[in-house]
Amino acid sequence: MNDKRVFTLSNFISAFRLLFLIPIFFFLKQDSPTGNLWAVFFMVWAIITDIVDGYLARKLNQVSFWGKIIDPVSDKVCVAAVIIFLAFIPREVKIPIWFVALVLGRDIAILFASFLIVRLKNAVGTSNKIGQSTAIILALVIIFYILKWEPYCQIMMWVGMAMIIISLISYFKVFLNIMKSPAGKEEMIAKN
Repeated sequence: MNDKRVFTLSNFISAFRLLFLIPIFFFLKQDSPTGNLWAVFFMVWAIITDIVDGYLARKLNQVSFWGKIIDPVSDKVCVAAVIIFLAFIPREVKIPIWFVALVLGRDIAILFASFLIVRLKNAVGTSNKIGQSTAIILALVIIFYILKWEPYCQIMMWVGMAMIIISLISYFKVFLNIMKSPAGKEEMIAKN
């Protein structure tokens, strides 16, 4: 991809998503029914910005090299920050640390593979359907834990674990295909 634009509306929305972490953390720290609902409210807005930035990038012809980096990094930082917060702040219902490690390990592996692809093949791609589905499941895991919907948060966490493993395998296969392809060939990798 030769389009190296950074300052586009879609990239601004992707980066802006990180600001939703401030009210999310503020309300999560309260650990009250009202605070938890407000935290979910801001999470939903963060999710909406993720949908809108991709739509606008395509609609306004703003799909760019940097956009394909800013969007997934913003997504991964938001998910990682919230699950770490839910695992370590004093709350009645916490996300298990092993699940946090699984999510972070997967995201670090995908980001590292993406970095290698950029450096070695000068290619950046987009997410695949398995990655997008995993992102939705992880958002639901977080929302269920925020709202303390037991036993459903446990069930959703196990579904999330399965999706994390499946998506990691899927992206590993894509990574190998990109590494075997001619330099500069754009493939799918790394969003979620």
